[in-house]
Amino acid sequence: MAPVLELSLEETNRIYRIMVQVMKDALLKGEEIRIQGLGSFKIKHRKAHRIRVRYCRLPAPHNKVPSGGTGIHIIPAHNTVVFEPALELKRMVNTPETQS
Repeated sequence: MAPVLELSLEETNRIYRIMVQVMKDALLKGEEIRIQGLGSFKIKHRKAHRIRVRYCRLPAPHNKVPSGGTGIHIIPAHNTVVFEPALELKRMVNTPETQS
């Protein structure tokens, strides 16, 4: 990015660090961050929920996983950062030129 902006690498790194810190602070305040053409970031609260886990039949020796059967694990309630891409980005990624 430094050559495109015609800035030194040190200046570019400083701008980057400031930008990331501002974004982190906004998310911690519960604000949504929207970057036009890219998408939005926001904090989403996830409720506690249970998941059924299937254990492997032949666990590797270093894994402390019981063999055979299933189990129920409880995922505690938590907050997570969610990214939702902008429509423009979705369209760009799904153009025939970008398809492999």
